[in-house]
Amino acid sequence: MPLKRPPRQTGPVAKPSHQFAAVNIRSFGHLAQVASDPQSDDFTLRPISESYALTHHFALTASGRMSSWARWLGFSGLIPQIALAAVAIFGSESVSLAANSLALSYAALILSFNGGTWWGLVSRSHAPVRGSVWLAAIAPSLIAFAAVCAWAIGGSLALSLLVVGAALIGALAFDYRLEANGLCPRGWLRLRTPLSLGLGGLTLLVAIAS
Repeated sequence: MPLKRPPRQTGPVAKPSHQFAAVNIRSFGHLAQVASDPQSDDFTLRPISESYALTHHFALTASGRMSSWARWLGFSGLIPQIALAAVAIFGSESVSLAANSLALSYAALILSFNGGTWWGLVSRSHAPVRGSVWLAAIAPSLIAFAAVCAWAIGGSLALSLLVVGAALIGALAFDYRLEANGLCPRGWLRLRTPLSLGLGGLTLLVAIAS
């Protein structure tokens, strides 16, 4: 819809640095782009792609990195698995068995948690999301549950650890897909990559040592 340009100011005026600006019009429930023509007296509102809008929304609201709380708490989450891996490798047989079981439980819990974060990020999208993306968001919980159930009914603990450890590392592929589609905040991959590789690697180490 046309909007009348304010009266021109006399005297020197700073030249706009951007011809286009992304605006989040929350009252109308959608995103639009304001396109201004320096030679025209009208402004024009037109829809823009959701991926573009979401990417720029994060760019405007994020500082370019995850908060210090997210980094500290994220890396602190590796401490339990580091301790359990040490006990599993250097402890006695009975203590190692308990450490292996706890390592599987903890890794499965975090794998399921990862799926929950994906669900939350995808839910923020204003654009239609394919069903395969929603299925991918619940896959970590299903894999974790299946691995724990297999061990609980008498299956190989080492195999369950291998499955969960590999899933933690493989989950990075979906994180990169989310980032490529502008569905995660800046700094997400810089945090997720070392955490997924760290926890997945520690879980695989416990599996090999068990």
